[in-house]
Amino acid sequence: MRELVVVAEFLGLTEAHTSGGFLALDRGLATSARLVVAGPWAPEVVRRYRGQDLGVTLTLTSAHPILRLSPLTAAPTLASGDGGLPVAAADLVEHADAEEAALELRTQLERAIWWGISPSHVALLDEGILRRADLFDVVASLAEEYGLVLRLTPSADEAHLGYDAWGIARDRGIRTIDAAIPVDPATLTDAGALLDLVRSSAHALPEGISELGLPLAIDSPELAAWVASGGAAPAPVRLLEHIERLWGALEQRSIHRTSYRDLSRRVDRSPSDGRAPAQGFGTPATP
Repeated sequence: MRELVVVAEFLGLTEAHTSGGFLALDRGLATSARLVVAGPWAPEVVRRYRGQDLGVTLTLTSAHPILRLSPLTAAPTLASGDGGLPVAAADLVEHADAEEAALELRTQLERAIWWGISPSHVALLDEGILRRADLFDVVASLAEEYGLVLRLTPSADEAHLGYDAWGIARDRGIRTIDAAIPVDPATLTDAGALLDLVRSSAHALPEGISELGLPLAIDSPELAAWVASGGAAPAPVRLLEHIERLWGALEQRSIHRTSYRDLSRRVDRSPSDGRAPAQGFGTPATP
């Protein structure tokens, strides 16, 4: 069976992303969403949270030149010259102390839990950090400890990283996804463009769980400033029109909607490690 998770990305990063993400959840386009705990609007996500399916975007880099995210912990090797997280994964990979990274990512996840959120999964803001196997182990260990789905991409293999992160996750019994639909949010100008994307991508989706990650944002002066100063353009909330046509087109192609919460509930518990085999990987969006 083929199933699709539609994820609203970057809740907590800006008010525009936060409002757009909750609209997508409330109107049925998104089946899951992800929270950037280090984002300035994360408290607003907590205020609006009513048990929706949320994951946590684990964050060790911060690419926007003005809206700089900072570590939640005292972590000198995770900070750039301006005190924020490194702009590029290459800088982080060169300088980060694995113990500091482990404490920072644990703090991000546990703060979300302390806020009352029950996360269904974790993802990486920048999968470039996987070039270091010890940083992958930090992320995998968190997913393993908390019994969460871990979202990775198909490129997390020996050919791209020098080690087989995909195989390691599977061997450790960490559940992931099987594929992702690549998307440039700036090209999704309306619901018709989203429908065309889904129709053109449907034939290539494998059996199992696929993901479509969508940074959605409401139009606002804040969003205009975000884009003008170097932030990636998100998809507009016009995508929320004619949602029933989107899901209808998927059903016609035998692709069924699901969520990370549903996926996490399917994990078969075993006496040995308590978790089920992993099932694959996807492709992240970037803010």
